[in-house]
Amino acid sequence: MNEPLPRELVPAVIGVLVRRGAGFASGGDAVQESLIRALET
Repeated sequence: MNEPLPRELVPAVIGVLVRRGAGFASGGDAVQESLIRALET
């Protein structure tokens, strides 16, 4: 995986989730779980 790409995108994705009503912590958890699942496949 291209490591710089997730580092650039994670803040934007968390921002979108927070604006859609998720809390900051749960948005961060969702992004982390998504990255883990992507690496497993």
